[in-house]
Amino acid sequence: MGRPSTFARFFQAHPALTNGLLWGLVMITVMTAYRVFQGEPLVRTLMINIPFYGLGGLAFGFAVKWGSHKRAGKHAEAVSDTDKTQPPAA
Repeated sequence: MGRPSTFARFFQAHPALTNGLLWGLVMITVMTAYRVFQGEPLVRTLMINIPFYGLGGLAFGFAVKWGSHKRAGKHAEAVSDTDKTQPPAA
């Protein structure tokens, strides 16, 4: 087995980008199908949905990453402040 491709390593190193692009892809698929079934032309719908939901998916991925880092920081502060016991007397 060889090394993973550069493309695969890039997405493994940036999970926020991966999650955001996956979310955007799901939204593009669902919303395009919905609008096409409503009678709008496919090409026009794709021209609107791809940039809109693609960028929205990236924003979603990085917002989740930012929120998890913020939550982890608060958790680390809370854990470090919980031990208020006095050291044993010598």
